[in-house]
Amino acid sequence: MNFAITSGPDPVPTINSLDENCAPAGGHTFNLGVYGLNFVASSIVRWNGSDRPTTVPYSSGTPLLSAQISASDVAAAGTAAVTVFNPTPGGGSSNPLMLSILAGGMFLQSIAVDSSGKFAYVANAGCLYFAGNVSMYKINPTTGALASIGSPVPADLGAHSVAVDPSGKFAYVANMGDLDTGVGAGVSAYNYQSHQRGLNVHRNDRASLGAFLLLLAS
Repeated sequence: MNFAITSGPDPVPTINSLDENCAPAGGHTFNLGVYGLNFVASSIVRWNGSDRPTTVPYSSGTPLLSAQISASDVAAAGTAAVTVFNPTPGGGSSNPLMLSILAGGMFLQSIAVDSSGKFAYVANAGCLYFAGNVSMYKINPTTGALASIGSPVPADLGAHSVAVDPSGKFAYVANMGDLDTGVGAGVSAYNYQSHQRGLNVHRNDRASLGAFLLLLAS
């Protein structure tokens, strides 16, 4: 006697959270972690309704999916709706969670004013999977208001603090790097361009943060 073994219908998935809630406009391809309930081996992450390459990192039933988000997905500022779809039988689409695609500096960490008191520089940590940057401003001498003097210049992962050389020639940013691997930890150095006091990337030293702190203390 033969018995037919069948499985029940797939459940409707639910998203609880994303491991990243933002990306910089013009950023690179990255893997987005999606946490929730009722995921199955055939679950698909959708980006604004379109399927994205999806993997289940561990085993069926895990509360995590990983989706590849391409550079073209984050090419311009805006928002993206992230959903999970389970196919038939049963199945269906989850609730959406929004991911912001942002231009400019994100997650401001520190600010430094140059020796003339006319310009200010802000270290921005940036979104989780992306390098931070430095925003540049001119200070209104009457009101103290800040006016941008150009697009942010790149730093590295976890840009944390910014300092300006007393001579007025250079600026430095300490980068914490990836907290798990240490990749990106070090000091980014910049020189000034023209009288507008914008920054050019001078060098990106892969020295340890500890060495940088010792240098500051000496």
